[in-house]
Amino acid sequence: MAILRERPSPIVRKSLRRRRLAPRLLDSDSETSPPRKLPTPRSPRPVERDEYLEVSKPREEQNFTDYYEGLDEFEPLPVLVKESRADDEYEEYRLKRKRQDREILTRLKRPSFRKMPDQHTEEPPVARSMIQFGYNGNKTVQKPTFWRPTDRGDGLITDGLTLDQKVRSLYDMDEQDASYLEHVNARLAKDGKHISLELFEVIMTYFEMEWCFIEKLLPPKIKNEHQNEEQAQLHAQLYGSDDGIGAAPEEDQCCAVCNRNECDNSNAIVFCDGCDIAVHQECYGVAFIPEGPWLCRKCLIARNQKNRCLFCPSVTGAFKQTDNGGWGHVICTLWINELYFANPIYMEPIEGIGNIPRSRWKLTCYICRQKVGACIQCSKPSCSVAYHVTCARRSDFYMEMKQGVQTAIHDKSTVVSYCDRHSPKEWDFYHDTKQGIQKTKLYYSTGKNRDSGNKIVISKAEKKELKDTKNHWFKWKTVRGAPILPLVVIKKLDKMLQSYRIPQDINYLYEFAKYWTLKREATGGPLIRRPDTANLGVLTNEEIDERLQALDLIKQDIARLAEISSLSLKKAKLELKSTKELLDQMEIYYLPMQYLIKELLDQFLKHDRNNAIISTTFEDSNVPSIRRIVEKVDNYEYQLVSELVDDLTAVDNHVIQNFDPHSAIYRHIRNYWRRLRSQTIDRAQKAERALLKGNRKLFTGVQAEGLDFQVKG
Repeated sequence: MAILRERPSPIVRKSLRRRRLAPRLLDSDSETSPPRKLPTPRSPRPVERDEYLEVSKPREEQNFTDYYEGLDEFEPLPVLVKESRADDEYEEYRLKRKRQDREILTRLKRPSFRKMPDQHTEEPPVARSMIQFGYNGNKTVQKPTFWRPTDRGDGLITDGLTLDQKVRSLYDMDEQDASYLEHVNARLAKDGKHISLELFEVIMTYFEMEWCFIEKLLPPKIKNEHQNEEQAQLHAQLYGSDDGIGAAPEEDQCCAVCNRNECDNSNAIVFCDGCDIAVHQECYGVAFIPEGPWLCRKCLIARNQKNRCLFCPSVTGAFKQTDNGGWGHVICTLWINELYFANPIYMEPIEGIGNIPRSRWKLTCYICRQKVGACIQCSKPSCSVAYHVTCARRSDFYMEMKQGVQTAIHDKSTVVSYCDRHSPKEWDFYHDTKQGIQKTKLYYSTGKNRDSGNKIVISKAEKKELKDTKNHWFKWKTVRGAPILPLVVIKKLDKMLQSYRIPQDINYLYEFAKYWTLKREATGGPLIRRPDTANLGVLTNEEIDERLQALDLIKQDIARLAEISSLSLKKAKLELKSTKELLDQMEIYYLPMQYLIKELLDQFLKHDRNNAIISTTFEDSNVPSIRRIVEKVDNYEYQLVSELVDDLTAVDNHVIQNFDPHSAIYRHIRNYWRRLRSQTIDRAQKAERALLKGNRKLFTGVQAEGLDFQVKG
């Protein structure tokens, strides 16, 4: 039967083991002793109480004098410093580095340069007549003041334009405008006339303001939505559709990218209010649906302009801009392997045009028979038929994105398309691709064979007469949608300039009006950014009131934030002041001698204005300069007040003996310092003696004129 024994503590076991090993070590040292058998294991003897207390008692702390006799804690210890060659090694390294740099410079080509004339020319002064149009004179300083709403002159950009609005220049010239104006001034120079840059900006601003009024007064185009839908359906039945427009009444319009009409809350279908195309949010990169009307990228930038896709002949569909300013379809970008979106979230701009091989540009579409853009080929490996992406969509070919649009953006292997001969049987069962090809061919035909029976044959004279008659008709806009100003606007401008005593030739105003029209046609929008007229009157009065209430809340929050910021600033200033006072108190308490030295120096430099005394230098090397005295005080090099007094006395005697009586430092010492010298130095030295004796109470009560030797704490 096993007997359980109590196991001794680790300390006791360690003591017992040390006690048992002692005789063994002695036996091992003796060479003559015969080998002995190891003793049989036996249970350890019980530990006495005194032995346990001796082992478990912790060590008591003792004074260092018990170990180091004769060591005084107040006596400084001698420090032995071994001389090192760090400075010599650094100097040797610096010289070596300098030689290496010199060798490198000898191998380099010496730079050659020539001094260029100063090309900086001051801007010509603004004419005084231009100040009334919002320009500031060169020497006038704009002062903050209150502007009345009618005098502000920014009604055009804030949608608050009124008939009595004063003209303020809001147009900014670009390089093209500067080149055109330089060309005009070259012709005017023959007659001794000149048109300034400011006047040109005023004229362009006036044209924009007048057209804003005209645009509001023009009658809107009457649209019969039912009739437009019927025309779109007939057009789709006759020519097909590559953007989903023209669906049957019983069907929902499909997305112009994925050709599907299913949607949910996270991926809704949005309709463009300009071209009526429908796109999913994920298919077109619409991060959020805005309130009010939504315009696609093409209608937003180049409305009423027929821009063809760079990769196909179609002018309809969902467009995005390329990195070079052109336009391309989203579906063309998805199906052409070399193209990609720079920003996959917003799906713009289209990049990778340079990666498309030349062989792809040379392919001819077998549907429309046009060698335009870049074609794709059938996904069947043995088929090399080429066709445009939009032609395939219009012909109702099989085009599938296996894992959705977002996957197709990053992996082009998930998109497939088949020609009419290799499309799946299930697809051919519901779609007639042969008829779709005929519709596409009819859509891209030249038109000479269509409606030829309805044409009327006329002579060249009758054609010229019709053209002349048509040219006399006034048009509000050009073919590309750019506005045309009527003559009454130019006459009003001429009258306004004459009222401001800025007469100009009206013929050049006609030229500026034509240039303004061409500029609007090139940019495709207003030259001064302002609210879109299509968005006017969309919000109801209730929605406007809600927005105004929200703005009031935001205004209140901003006012509270400004108040909190001002309070935080005051708090920070008070904390800084408190910290400085605390540092001063700590310096007075722990370094009272240095405080006395600094106060004495501050008293000496009390009336030094513009650092005139500190910047004074002395020719005698035995007399320290004032700047050197300040550095020594800042670096705590003075140990006693008497050391500073000796330096100030040397400066005093040297200045009185060698300096001009009219100098600043001479007058300072004679008129100011010598009056307070004895009293100030005596008080400082008295406080110093009190500190050296360890009498802080005496030091606390010592005060002198200009000095406050108060010890706090």
